[in-house]
Amino acid sequence: MRSSAEAGHEAGHEAGHEARQGSRSTPLLAGSKVQHQAGRVAEPACAALRSTPSMSRPDVHASHDMTPMEMAKTPWAPEERGGEANSDASFKPQSNSVTEWLVPSAIDADDADVAEDADDADVTDDADDAHDAHDAHVRATNPHEPAKGEGEQPEMIASLHPPQNCLEDMGAMRVAVIGGGPAGCMLARLLHAGGIDVTVFEGDAAPDFRGQGGTLDLHTKTGLAALREAGLFDEFEKHARYDGQYIAIVDKDLKYHFVRNADDRTLGERPEIDRARLRELLIKSLPEGMIHWGHRLRSVDDKTLVFQTTKVSGFDLVVGADGAWSKVRQAIAPDLKPEYVGVAMTELSIPDAKETAPEMYKIVNRGSVFVSNDGQRVSFQQMGDDSINIYTSCVRDDVEWMKAEKCGYDTDSLEQTKKHFDEVEFKDWCPQLKDALGRTQGRCIPRSLHMLPIGARWKHKPGFTMIGDAAHLMTPHAAEGVNQALEDAMHLARTIIDADKNGKDLDDEVARFEEEMRARVEPVQQLAYDLCQYWLFTPGAPRSVMPIVVSRHVKPMLPFILQPFFVAGVYAYYFLKNLWG
Repeated sequence: MRSSAEAGHEAGHEAGHEARQGSRSTPLLAGSKVQHQAGRVAEPACAALRSTPSMSRPDVHASHDMTPMEMAKTPWAPEERGGEANSDASFKPQSNSVTEWLVPSAIDADDADVAEDADDADVTDDADDAHDAHDAHVRATNPHEPAKGEGEQPEMIASLHPPQNCLEDMGAMRVAVIGGGPAGCMLARLLHAGGIDVTVFEGDAAPDFRGQGGTLDLHTKTGLAALREAGLFDEFEKHARYDGQYIAIVDKDLKYHFVRNADDRTLGERPEIDRARLRELLIKSLPEGMIHWGHRLRSVDDKTLVFQTTKVSGFDLVVGADGAWSKVRQAIAPDLKPEYVGVAMTELSIPDAKETAPEMYKIVNRGSVFVSNDGQRVSFQQMGDDSINIYTSCVRDDVEWMKAEKCGYDTDSLEQTKKHFDEVEFKDWCPQLKDALGRTQGRCIPRSLHMLPIGARWKHKPGFTMIGDAAHLMTPHAAEGVNQALEDAMHLARTIIDADKNGKDLDDEVARFEEEMRARVEPVQQLAYDLCQYWLFTPGAPRSVMPIVVSRHVKPMLPFILQPFFVAGVYAYYFLKNLWG
């Protein structure tokens, strides 16, 4: 039931990109199925690009069910993996990566056209990164504003290709991961543990762990399982907030309709962690130099990755973990695009809430409070630094709702936003909630929520795949975005390592992974969409939707034979609760 992903990841749902496209999307229909065909299909990406191991690798028959950490312990040449089996604390970087061949070359006319086209298109952001979301909005309102980490561009670009005498099959599989968010870094961690040569390309100019989104709750069978498989659970425990599992659902008058205490394990473990801390943990688990900062993907040209100042090729597989507005997805399935769901969101913050907003700090109780009203929803989420992240959501028909001429105020101005909330949007809400909104300081980030069509399919493109929001962007209301993304990374890592160890066709295995991912995630996408409809588009929420919301969350965890009795009991409970006031 936790919707901590309203922390704005899941916040790659920013409207800035849609504004740049100059088109207006229509609300998504529940359960829609879209068959998408990629355009021209590329050949497998330079499978002959290999590095020479100093020792030959013995035959290894790793089970597909083995974890990457287990596979990492199989007895084959340490030199081939760049060192001994890696500990949880750190990895040793591998040598002979594709990025060692850096050859400056003048950009030709075709490359110039690619770069220009990329400028006109929606610039790829780390969709999981609320910090980038604001950056994207700034660029949407000023198309000439450079992306973060980008300035005036030189006339030369760097083209990364190995010399011709290296174009022979010498053994090591190379994988490029586009995007250094949680999914991309988790995949890189697991692949490196399994002996795969992996390179991460991230658009941020440098690591920045300050104020990146809100708080995330990781679930037992998905996010937490991935952390355990990566050998990072102990490190995660140092930052996890189990008291953050407290949840309250209230109405605009602060009447409580549901409470889940921090020690309630009905839905399993769902400890909280600040998004910035999770990303920091994952980044620091990777070898120095594995992440190439300041590499924002502009386009994919056949098998070549075109960045702002660099062109890269020579990978066996390119994985798009580049979020809602994925450039890799554009290369795989150009017609598969996010659709606006009719919800406008604004991200706010109360720093040091214990001192600056003590009453709201007590109400939040170190967890999360979700407030619903007709066409409105506001979440208050405790952060690890004692600040409270706030996400206001309102129904809006227009994806470009944040333009001043349409909403009547400057959505980038905190003071104007607070005034609008106090006098217009939430004018009839109870004093405690209005007071909390009035105590916000610092950032004010407007965005529009988008999602990909539920169960969308695409034709597999040899040498490419995608995970997380790039593959199945959903609304944040099921709190599943980051969990599904981490599970994607875990399953894809197993697939790649198994193919490498057992000599299986990589594209066949990746295509199978994509089918399994779609089957696994489609019900979750549907749940997220349905919850969005319940909370924001159903009259009388939250009171009118509590029975179905509780049933949808708990029912799948029960034996089939008990489900009808449980659902009947939930509806009876809320009927009597509402009857008695």
